[in-house]
Amino acid sequence: MIRKRKARDTFGFCKLQGELNRVYTRRMRLIRELTLLLPPFLAAVMVKKQCKTLKIEQLTVDPSGTKGALAKAIYTMPDSLFIYQKAVWLASQELGYQVLLESVRPYHTSTIHYGCGGTLVRNQGQYDHAPCTKCGRKVNTHTNAAHNIASLPGTLLPSF
Repeated sequence: MIRKRKARDTFGFCKLQGELNRVYTRRMRLIRELTLLLPPFLAAVMVKKQCKTLKIEQLTVDPSGTKGALAKAIYTMPDSLFIYQKAVWLASQELGYQVLLESVRPYHTSTIHYGCGGTLVRNQGQYDHAPCTKCGRKVNTHTNAAHNIASLPGTLLPSF
C-alpha cells in the first residue's frame, strides 16, 4: 500500500504537459496573427473614416480574483503599442497627413452617459445596453464609451 501511494502517474502528467504546450502554442500563433492582421485593418478603417487621431485606452486589470469575460479579454489582449503605431503609420501614408496616436485613461468611460451626464446602471448579465438614471434612456454601452473616449483629452504617444 505504501508503494502505491508514492507511485506517480507519469502518463497523466505527460499528457497534461502536452495539453498545456498545445494551448500555449496556439495562443502564441493567435497573437502573432493578430499582430500581423490588425494594423492593416485599423489603418483601412482610419483611411475610410479620414481620422486625424486614434485614441486608445490604457486598460489594465488585476487578474487575481477576477473571472469576468471583460477581465479575461483585457488580460489576454496584446499590450504592445506596436500594433497601433503601425496602423497609424499606414493610415498616415495613405491619407497624406500625420494621424496622431493618443492614450486615454479609461476612468468611468462606460458608466457615464455621454448625452446627459447621468450614470448608466448595468444589470447582471446585461452589458450591451444599460438604462440611464438621469434621463431614463436605454443606451448602448459600447457606443457610449466610444463617445466618451473621443471627448477626453489624450496623452500624445510617440510615433512609429
